Amino acid sequence: MNQPTGIMAWFARNHVAANLFMIIILVVGLFTLRDMRTEAFPSFPPETIAISVSVNGGGIQDIEESVVLKIEEALVEVQGIDTVRSTIVNGSASVQVTKLDDYDLAVLKDDVEAEINAISNFPAAANEPVIEAATRESDAIWIAVYGEQETKVLKTVAEDLRSQLLNAENIKQVDTSGEPTEEIGITVSEQQLQRYGWSLSDVSNQIAAQSVNQFGGELSSQDGDINVRGDFQGYYRSDFENFVIQANTNGALIRLGDVAEVTDNFSEQAIVSRFNGHNAIMLKVVVTGDTSLIDAADAAKSVMDDYEGNGTLPAEVHLATMGDQSVFISARLDTMVENGLIGMLLVIILLALFLHPVLALWVAVGIPIAFAGAIISMGPLELNLSLNELSTSGFLVALGILVDDAIVIAESVYSTRMKSGQASL
Repeated sequence: MNQPTGIMAWFARNHVAANLFMIIILVVGLFTLRDMRTEAFPSFPPETIAISVSVNGGGIQDIEESVVLKIEEALVEVQGIDTVRSTIVNGSASVQVTKLDDYDLAVLKDDVEAEINAISNFPAAANEPVIEAATRESDAIWIAVYGEQETKVLKTVAEDLRSQLLNAENIKQVDTSGEPTEEIGITVSEQQLQRYGWSLSDVSNQIAAQSVNQFGGELSSQDGDINVRGDFQGYYRSDFENFVIQANTNGALIRLGDVAEVTDNFSEQAIVSRFNGHNAIMLKVVVTGDTSLIDAADAAKSVMDDYEGNGTLPAEVHLATMGDQSVFISARLDTMVENGLIGMLLVIILLALFLHPVLALWVAVGIPIAFAGAIISMGPLELNLSLNELSTSGFLVALGILVDDAIVIAESVYSTRMKSGQASL
């Protein structure tokens, strides 16, 4: 009688190899599961590369001619580019490169960097181009900094908490919303203007002339080029109070702080940010790259708990979380594990009652082995997929099919062995 051939027949005759292979699948599957990325919903793979160049004191037309056109010309010969989009504002330019669908983003980034770095005739006022490839991004959790306190206090707490979040191992990006923009307010009374014979435009022109940050050109010499730049920009209230508005013939200086009220406040916001009826500043933890959503959310909550417990939180300022996406994927993973255990238990009970206990045990062991094999194929070394709402739903559907097929196959194996007189398993 000819023995069956093929890999399955070989494993059936070599029990040790089959058991060893089973153990390897389980172990590798567990290690792969530990490192798998989790997210709420599957994210689209990144397809863009951003090129940013800042030009000190450059106008829009100057930046277009001296920077953007040179970048666009350099990118003409680069393969794998679908579209190129340029945006110019005063002082900076950005070029967004979109790759073709079947082209590798890392390869394209290297080619773009090589072409941009080969440009040697950027203006002296231009800073080094910054080239960044887009990464996967998804929201993990929001943290609200709220309370009946001044906006400046809330902003200080939010900035401090944000810096601590960024120091956490699994957090790479934290965005802020509802944070007002700081501005300097200057109020000059009508009496002071009449006293010195000024107009508001006179005071404004003096302030604009002294608060500057502008590129003034370059000086060439045998030793090299020297950039000339005027950097006298005022940032704080004390800087503006020291601006000289008028110098008298006797040497006396009239400064802005002597004739005007200079305040350090916040600009009016078109959008009001509130949480539980209180003023709030929101911090959004964003998952980037291959970082796990669950790990990032857990790290954010741990940092928040430590911040609340160290005693540095001002009175009437509170922290709270919202929009925690890890709750949903964690619940789905718990459901998948729970259903898997219930399925194994049902298989063991049914097959032990109607067939054979040993057969029931081996069929039940096949369920985690099948799941471990699927995890390995989804891992970062293979398909690089994630555990999300959709993939876990697929696991739940496959679980029902797997349990049903396992019972049918086990019954067939048992009846075949009984007919052939091989009752032992």
